[in-house]
Amino acid sequence: MLQDFNETAGCPSIPQAEPEDTGHSSDFFIRVETHPDANVPDKIIPLNSMDAAQDNPQPKPNPSPTYAYHPWAPFRSLADFEFTEIAVRSNLPKQVVDSQLHLLHNSWTKHSEITLNNHSDMMAVLTSARDLSTSFQTGSVTRTYRGKPYTFNFCFRDPWKWVISLATDPTLADLICWYPVRKYLHNGTNVMRLFDEPQTAERWWDIQDDLKKSGEHPHCFLPILIWLDKGNITKKVKLHPIIARASFLPSYIRNASGNGGGILLGYVPSVSHAVGFQDTLTEAEKAEHRVFKQQVYHGVLGVVFESFYKLAQVGECVTCADQVTRVLFSGIPYAALDGEEAWTYACTRAASANFPCPSCLVPQEKLSSITESFPLRTTDSMRNVLQEARAAPTATEKSHILKRSGLHDVDNFFWSLPNSDPYKAISYDTLHKDDQGKFGKHLFPVVQNVLEQEGLMGKMNQNMNSVPRWSNLKHFSQVMHLEYVDGRDMFHISKCIIPCLVQLLPKNSSLLHCIRSYARIRMMVDLDCISEDDLSRLEGYIARYQHFCELVSQEYGKSFKFPKQHDTSHIVSEIRKKGATHNYSTRPGESFHQEARLAYERTDRRNVDPQITRADERQEVVARIRLEIDESSKLDSLPAASSSTERKSQSKGVEQLNQHRSNTGKHWTLKGDAHRRWVSCLDLQATVPTTPGFKDLDRRLRKFLHTFVSPDLASDDCIELRQYNCLALRYVSSVDWSSQSDLLRSNPSFNGMSRYDCALLNTDSKNLEFVRLQLLLTCRLPSGSLHDVALVSRLRASAKWKPKTVWDGCIVYQEQKTTEFILLDYLIRGAHFISFYDIQQPNAYCLNDLVDGDWFIRAGN
Repeated sequence: MLQDFNETAGCPSIPQAEPEDTGHSSDFFIRVETHPDANVPDKIIPLNSMDAAQDNPQPKPNPSPTYAYHPWAPFRSLADFEFTEIAVRSNLPKQVVDSQLHLLHNSWTKHSEITLNNHSDMMAVLTSARDLSTSFQTGSVTRTYRGKPYTFNFCFRDPWKWVISLATDPTLADLICWYPVRKYLHNGTNVMRLFDEPQTAERWWDIQDDLKKSGEHPHCFLPILIWLDKGNITKKVKLHPIIARASFLPSYIRNASGNGGGILLGYVPSVSHAVGFQDTLTEAEKAEHRVFKQQVYHGVLGVVFESFYKLAQVGECVTCADQVTRVLFSGIPYAALDGEEAWTYACTRAASANFPCPSCLVPQEKLSSITESFPLRTTDSMRNVLQEARAAPTATEKSHILKRSGLHDVDNFFWSLPNSDPYKAISYDTLHKDDQGKFGKHLFPVVQNVLEQEGLMGKMNQNMNSVPRWSNLKHFSQVMHLEYVDGRDMFHISKCIIPCLVQLLPKNSSLLHCIRSYARIRMMVDLDCISEDDLSRLEGYIARYQHFCELVSQEYGKSFKFPKQHDTSHIVSEIRKKGATHNYSTRPGESFHQEARLAYERTDRRNVDPQITRADERQEVVARIRLEIDESSKLDSLPAASSSTERKSQSKGVEQLNQHRSNTGKHWTLKGDAHRRWVSCLDLQATVPTTPGFKDLDRRLRKFLHTFVSPDLASDDCIELRQYNCLALRYVSSVDWSSQSDLLRSNPSFNGMSRYDCALLNTDSKNLEFVRLQLLLTCRLPSGSLHDVALVSRLRASAKWKPKTVWDGCIVYQEQKTTEFILLDYLIRGAHFISFYDIQQPNAYCLNDLVDGDWFIRAGN
């Protein structure tokens, strides 16, 4: 049926994912080829066993604390530092600090180890520790607006000093990636290029190729990503932070707030506040205003990154933390920006311009053509346009030339900074382009309008509220009436909306197909590791999405001519050039607005820039000292031994059970002991439902154990049972071969509701087979052996019934009324099933293959 629909609709076909042999074969591995400048052999990473998977492998650094004996220096004591740490992180006012120190030295305690006398004493020690972090300095930019010069003063950190501090930090020595690499997956039949971290993509490799190398020392390029975003601090106050992240450190380091994480470089001054622009501006005045703002913006960035500019050509010779002397270069090949910020960063005109894309020259009328390619902007071509415009004999001709390329008359600072092309740096951001863009502001409102017209808003709320809970999946009870929805909410809605919506829309709904096509794109670009084969399929998804967008336009009058729709055309090339999209997401930066808001609240609201940057500097200092203390602490990592009394009080059976549950050789762990004691089959029978699936448990369990576990088990042997409500199931991710886990429930009352999760079963079948967990048991046989089993009901694929619209990858599963026992050894991972919410088919379900990247790949997308 689906094939007939594709053919009659003339819809582009999608290359299907070929099943990969992930068995125990020596031909299944990743080969890592490092850039020739490194002069190192290829590295082989085997993927042929569960042991090869690691939980987000994070190499432990080999720390060499700055203060070997007193890591809290320059504080006089550990107590002094701990008090200061609390005061700084809590933003305690001067009066509170003085009061607490006074009480600590008087009525609160007689023998305080704190030597700090007052707030001034604490600030003096903090000031002496400024060198532990990159300090702020002052800068200024002067630009002329309507004949009047305006000077903007601001505080900033030198980004080059920060880069050097990372390169020479002993705690990061084993984590820094000095050279780009290329990764290839060998699966026994094919070899595929892989893209994950920035060093695995083409942009860094090309820059390393082009470095001017001389002398005996290795030359290394250390790329930086910057994030800028103007955010509301109060109803009237906005701050515009500049955050830098080290793309040469692993994502779990650079996207965190600890050592090696993002660093505040400063704030772009507010032009509107200084000049006093009015809201009632004409279009010409608005354009003049935008040009002036961009001039100040790029002037500020020019001051902040002046050190990069000076060293970009020759680099700096540095003895790094691993004691290797290198010539280091840096630049800004990556930028994480929302749409408005991207236009300012590129000095281009906004959404209504004739050529609104900051990366290419797509005409306004072609924004919906996401399978077409258009000339890319380059530094040379845009500089030539600006020169031509400035040489024009009239203002009208100048304006025409600039509009022809969607440019403003502004010198872009990044034109002069090597390896920092602004048009290449601007990146695809899933938060603003997808979650808050294509889906949140365009597709979801269409759904709301359609359901409102049909009077089905309440039914949709009911369906979404009935979606089974799942770890890390947000639940919505009133999805059609949410007052505030952020990007994360929209992403989670898109994961569950299709089965909830399918029976509420007409048959063969173009809108449902469009949402499914969008969701497949969104899931594919969210993968942390993506192959060339994945990218080929992604191109097919994009073509299919465009096809259904055209049908939705015809049926519902929805226009898809908007910049965020066009941005889809850049996804594939972005991943090839920069790696997976999480590398340049704006999500890690968005949380900084909350930190800035807290810092602002501690200021006097006047000349806030020096005050909030000093607060950030103090935060960095205490974080650095805390790292020194933690790294130098010699804590006993072994658990305390049980006392002899405790050991004697424990029965042999309890010890055996604890050893069984903590067995690391298994890929599962049972949790949530339901009865906290051993029970018989008869005791268990009295507590379970009386439905047919739970009848005659004793006889069926004995038969199962006799057949599959213990052939010597007699019919009258005593079997003791331990029932559990929770199962932690570990599995190897199909995305990046790391070890992941699911937390599954088999509980009649979990948070007031029954919850019986599903799981994927390991069988010889070529098709995926699933079960629902009805009971989780540990069986103790007369021999003393322990065996973990589950009572399950099967979910079988069925062709007897189809939903109104059969979307790509849709398979109907019917839950069987019968049950059977299985060993937990045969469970692979959890599976999220959602009902079709059809009154006539209450036992019809679909697999939610959008719940995470692993399921998206396993399901054959």
